[in-house]
Amino acid sequence: MIGLLAGCVLKPLVALPHPEPAVRWVLAEDGPISVDVHALQTGETDVSFGQFFGGHDGWVGRRGVWRTGFDRRSFRAPVLVFALVHPTEGVILVDAGLAPHQTERGFYRPKDGGRTAYIWDHRENHLPEDETLLAQLAAAGIAADDVRHVVVTHLHEDHVGQLETFDRATVHLSALEWEDRGRVAYGPSFDDVQQWNLVDGVTDLFGDGSVQLLPTPGHTLGHTSVLARVVDGGAAVVTGDAVYTLRHLDPDTLLPFNYYGEHALQTQAESVRRLTALQRDHGDLVFLLPHDPFDYTPLILDVLGDGVLDRADRRALEAVQRELFDAQGRLLPEHVPTWVRGQGL
Repeated sequence: MIGLLAGCVLKPLVALPHPEPAVRWVLAEDGPISVDVHALQTGETDVSFGQFFGGHDGWVGRRGVWRTGFDRRSFRAPVLVFALVHPTEGVILVDAGLAPHQTERGFYRPKDGGRTAYIWDHRENHLPEDETLLAQLAAAGIAADDVRHVVVTHLHEDHVGQLETFDRATVHLSALEWEDRGRVAYGPSFDDVQQWNLVDGVTDLFGDGSVQLLPTPGHTLGHTSVLARVVDGGAAVVTGDAVYTLRHLDPDTLLPFNYYGEHALQTQAESVRRLTALQRDHGDLVFLLPHDPFDYTPLILDVLGDGVLDRADRRALEAVQRELFDAQGRLLPEHVPTWVRGQGL
């Protein structure tokens, strides 16, 4: 996801306080409105082992950027988009995945997007025709014109690829993320957006508690996760890159590389702790992740095949989480990711 020349672009963040650090997130009161949820796979992207799992091993800041550039322990991670269907507000996409032009030589050019073009590499992206976002939406029975809102968790390329397709939609983004867009965002990927809604702090998107935006900074300055109320009194959080894999729910054991520096890495860890505290408080909340390369992603795609995240589906997702962690939420040693030479992840 991040090229070798990123070290020439990125500067460490020395101040990244978590918003309202003393305030505990709570779900809006139970209400009559819930959303359906579809999982859409928009290809895969090449990542390195250190990029995903090296936060506790020195993969931080510029040093981590250079180490990522030379890390040959590469594997493919899925790129998922989630479509929430609200009974009156229509379809809300969470992120816009990869697009075909992001796999093409010549798309990332400094003369078009400035120095951030050096960060991104079209060769890292893989998008079969049947996994384009439009094809995936069609398979779910959703037309492009049905999409009225797009929530962008952050402005990295694998989350904004198909934004230009939804020119009638309102695109919701953290104001902090927008202010910091010059750091790593590639402008041509979102220059065609006509309607931006910049948000600040926890935001109830429609005022009915069905879809809430939660600040989860660390991975980027203005990273946002999405909390949705689903059927039967349940809830789901679309984490974005606040949580790469289910195993990252224990940040004391596992953290990803963070190019902003140690302060941002610890801020991301605090964001994860807030999410797991929200899960404990609610009791019936599951996590939907965009990039998990293990068995969790196929299960997400399976249980959301009908667009309804019902109680049985949530139990199935929770069962995977229980297998990975002990009663205190610590990742079991046998599930800590390792790289085996000649075999991979």
